[in-house]
Amino acid sequence: MAGKKRSADEAGVEVQNGANKRKESPSGSKGAKKGTKAIPASAFKTRALPLHVNMTHTPPAIPDDDVVAAAPADPGFLGALSLQPSTFTTGSYGWKGSKRLTIELPDPEGGDGAKVQVMLTINATVIGSKQAEKEAEAEAEVQAAAADDAGDESDDGDNDDTEATEDTD
Repeated sequence: MAGKKRSADEAGVEVQNGANKRKESPSGSKGAKKGTKAIPASAFKTRALPLHVNMTHTPPAIPDDDVVAAAPADPGFLGALSLQPSTFTTGSYGWKGSKRLTIELPDPEGGDGAKVQVMLTINATVIGSKQAEKEAEAEAEVQAAAADDAGDESDDGDNDDTEATEDTD
């Protein structure tokens, strides 16, 4: 069955002067869903554990009630990669890792396959983490300003704790 091409109205795209434009949320912001907040970077660094990724040629088995569990050894295993918690240069945070792998490409004629070297690099960024850092900095500034204001109110110019001493000699 052939697919039907949808009009711009059906696809949820706003058309203006013949150009397609993406509809934005009512707040006008892009990025993380409303209500989703990332934790501060300091909390992320103390809580985050490494992530582990296994590369394989074998697709994952979809478990059925009648299917026996997967074999303990994967015949298509290529390599494993550990992703370490990290703060990126952009200010956001997440996990990153890289590894060089050798992958053998099978020969369709049944002979020895060609081997190629690949560099696998994975960056897993926490959604909203860049904004969370900005919000944490703004909150720290607000708290610092509030502390300064509290300090200014306690120092109202009256020096009640100091007494003037007269020299009676």
